[in-house]
Amino acid sequence: MRVLSVVALVAACLLVASADDYSRLKKQLLRAVKNNDLELAEKTLTELLEIGDAKAAHIIITVAARVPKNQNRLYWQMINALGVFTDPDALAELGRLMVSYGDKRAIGRDVLFALQRNRTVGVIRALREVLTSKCPRDMREMAAEMLGSIRRVESVDVPIVALNKSTNKPIRDVINDSLRGLTGMAIPPIAKEWEQWWSDNRARGLPKKRKKAPGKYTGTVVDQLDDVRKRRMFGGEKIKLKVLVITACCDKRWPDFPKDPDAREGVPVVYDRIEDITRRMGIETVVVYRWQFEKPNYKIPDDVLVVCINCTQIHPFCICKHCHPVGKKHDRLFT
Repeated sequence: MRVLSVVALVAACLLVASADDYSRLKKQLLRAVKNNDLELAEKTLTELLEIGDAKAAHIIITVAARVPKNQNRLYWQMINALGVFTDPDALAELGRLMVSYGDKRAIGRDVLFALQRNRTVGVIRALREVLTSKCPRDMREMAAEMLGSIRRVESVDVPIVALNKSTNKPIRDVINDSLRGLTGMAIPPIAKEWEQWWSDNRARGLPKKRKKAPGKYTGTVVDQLDDVRKRRMFGGEKIKLKVLVITACCDKRWPDFPKDPDAREGVPVVYDRIEDITRRMGIETVVVYRWQFEKPNYKIPDDVLVVCINCTQIHPFCICKHCHPVGKKHDRLFT
């Protein structure tokens, strides 16, 4: 989208707009909503982003809040545009409006989500409004986590202020996790202790980020978690229970399994292979064929916590010799 291509221009300078410009652009954006005109919306959003100030941000978010639910593309076009503002005052205005919408409208959360990609110092102003307000807990936690990923001294200032204001223990813990991730300091969630330490160390700036020690590769999203989320993550690999994986009847990757009396030949297209992932994660895994699982006397072992099902090919171009449209129950084209 061209909207996102003007980020560099917005960062370089803000255009001076008159009251007539704001009025014209707001009417134009409302007309785009009324007619569900994506092209006109893009043109208008580009002009507003070129202005890039608090009034422009206010126009976009307030008009976006009025977009009908059946105009999803237009709505997200506006939300994504809000995510590329760089002017601190504009972002502070977005923060105030996110707080005002709170639980009343989903748009507050949607804008906060869009701002996750924004790493400018100005976005800290928006996050400050959310984190230090009385808006919903999930939004405040998200703001704290976002601050923990922006390595600037201002990202430490805000959580300390929020820690001083908040009495909610779960939120205080998230705030403290972000502070620890930014500073590398193992200070408890006590505002006075953080204030004292930061007063003595702010002038030095943030310490260099420590290099991560090579960890175990799992091939899952766990490998991509940032430090804050990784500390809070409680994965299945930490639970000493098993995972049961149900796989297709014609899955021949397990020659040691009991043979199905109606066993198919050929190699199926097994998309997930969940058992490979769980085993890489160190989770004890039990794999059964679907025909075994469906026997009346089959009982899921007591020490199984999760049941997963491998996804297999179900389309007419299936390569298995024995699958037929409107076939028997265990044919993958069974309808």
